[in-house]
Amino acid sequence: MPGDTATVSGTVALQGVDVYYSSDCNLYSYGNPYTADPTGVVVVLSTGATTAADSNGGFSFTIPIPTDASAGSTQYTVTATHTSSGATDSAAVTITVTPYGPKIAVTGGSSYYPGDTIVFAGAGWIPGQPVTVQFLGLQAQETGPTFSGNFVIPDDASEGSASIAASQTPNLQATTSITVQWRPLTLSLTTQGLFFVDGNNIAITGTVTSNNGPVEGAAVAVTYTETLGGTSLTAGGTTAADGTFNIPLSLPAGAWAKYQYLLIQYRSGYGLAPFQPQGTVSATATKSPGYKSPSNTASYTALVQGPQSNGDINTVLEVAEFPLGGLTMISLGQVAAVAEANAWAAAAGLATTSLALPVAVLVVSAGAFVGISYYLARNPTPPRKEYAGGVRG
Repeated sequence: MPGDTATVSGTVALQGVDVYYSSDCNLYSYGNPYTADPTGVVVVLSTGATTAADSNGGFSFTIPIPTDASAGSTQYTVTATHTSSGATDSAAVTITVTPYGPKIAVTGGSSYYPGDTIVFAGAGWIPGQPVTVQFLGLQAQETGPTFSGNFVIPDDASEGSASIAASQTPNLQATTSITVQWRPLTLSLTTQGLFFVDGNNIAITGTVTSNNGPVEGAAVAVTYTETLGGTSLTAGGTTAADGTFNIPLSLPAGAWAKYQYLLIQYRSGYGLAPFQPQGTVSATATKSPGYKSPSNTASYTALVQGPQSNGDINTVLEVAEFPLGGLTMISLGQVAAVAEANAWAAAAGLATTSLALPVAVLVVSAGAFVGISYYLARNPTPPRKEYAGGVRG
């Protein structure tokens, strides 16, 4: 094959017969031919190479086959000449160049993920000779003419095309390629019920998986944003072996008091009706290398409920309005009716003067008014709560 070295070897022999002369000087031959000493025989190859036969008549030539040799046959002539007697003979030898057709291929699909196993197969290689197969820094030794093997794609393999290259001395080579793609991430959030409670501590939980199961060690970043204040909180964590995460978060306080104040302002004719505050939790999972970017993001939104406080009016059963002293009394829904004076004043931006504000109406049944709860915001501190009508939570 191209790049090989061909060896042409053989032997030469000098042959004779036993002879003697008769009495009348005529030449007669008797007996069997015999082999004479071959020393002095020169052997010439048609390429011009020359050598001498050894004492046994042996000779040898080497013929390098060019690496760019084309397929085909070449005839060489070997001529042996005895320098003393001039005896000569020749023979022809044909050398055929047949390039091998080395091949390597991947059995199966063309796209793989990190951690997958690829199976390769080769054919058309020199029999009995080693073949080196390389892939992304990995290496395997196989033997021609046919072979098969496998590699596990490294977890840090880059996305894109990756080559599998095989080579065999002196100059056989073959390549093929596959496409490496990073795995997709799927993030699922556990909804924290129907409400976020103003000022409470919560745990953001969920699971990160991929197409091969749970993903351990994924980085999870969570964000909590809130209307009526534009609050934005962030926290982070990583997934456990089963792909789960649990990230604590302390919710801000004050949105509910601001909502109450704005709602009273609206009812009193001073502005637009506010929407009940909402909180949104969003989470993003990333893991590199080996997983797709951008990563998966999930979120959910729930209403913000007022803070719970023992002994205060927390629940209004029905929505009702009652005129009182020129102000319109309103029910505030499923809320904690009482907030501390300082928090109220800070959220509502009130002056330091005392101001009695209606905050809740308790209705037992239609038209059956029982009582009214007032909240008195006072500054300076300490704040205090006062109630009219004897209504307690």
